[in-house]
Amino acid sequence: MNNEDLLTNALTDKSKKWFLDYVNAWGVVNGESNLDSFIMGFRLGANFAYEAFVETKAPFEDLLKE
Repeated sequence: MNNEDLLTNALTDKSKKWFLDYVNAWGVVNGESNLDSFIMGFRLGANFAYEAFVETKAPFEDLLKE
């Protein structure tokens, strides 16, 4: 953040606008990526919980036949 502030203060008006547009776009991309990672992790955890506590299907049915 300190480097961003130093760079912002050192740039000219046009370059500063481009840099801030880049920083804002990167923030949006990073936020979407973090949200996607959270959703995928949550779904994975929910599936683990579902399989552990709700599903009644035996995981190794082939072994039960012997």
